[in-house]
Amino acid sequence: MVVVILGIASGVAVPYFASSMKGAKLRVSARMVLSTHRQTQCQAILRGRQYALLFDERKGTLETVSVEVEDEPDPFFSAATGGGGGNRNALGSGLRLGGGLGGGTARAAADESAAKATSENVRSFEDGVAITDFRGGKEVAGLHYVMYYPNGTCTPYTVTLSDGQRSTRIEVDPVTGKAKTASR
Repeated sequence: MVVVILGIASGVAVPYFASSMKGAKLRVSARMVLSTHRQTQCQAILRGRQYALLFDERKGTLETVSVEVEDEPDPFFSAATGGGGGNRNALGSGLRLGGGLGGGTARAAADESAAKATSENVRSFEDGVAITDFRGGKEVAGLHYVMYYPNGTCTPYTVTLSDGQRSTRIEVDPVTGKAKTASR
């Protein structure tokens, strides 16, 4: 009788634990995005420079990049106020990366200005977890990126991760930096 009860219990428990492990990989990857978001925001504030957070769908990685820009007027700010001031977004609409990121130094250029971008941290998503949707930020050649600024703000973005069965959406408020998660 005890053997039958143990057999039934293990027959119920094994599928539960198997699906729980898949859910755990999705939770770990979502927590990695959240912690990297917060770390990147803090680094931008503490070091007083711009950072970019790169989401690479093909490689399944998340990379933090320090961006050094020359202090030159932002053309929009200058036109709006009639004066100079502010740093130019180094990874603006015309991002070009040379030499590749991923543990090295790259050159990024926005329009006519150039900036030095240095990879500081690369993390991989758990096996079986992938980015299924990305909204906000910018995209260049399948690489999504968002900017973090020294004043604590960032580019607004929403990223959805999935393990094939479940998904988690992470939405970041650009002003407060608060991230909301929703699982499906």
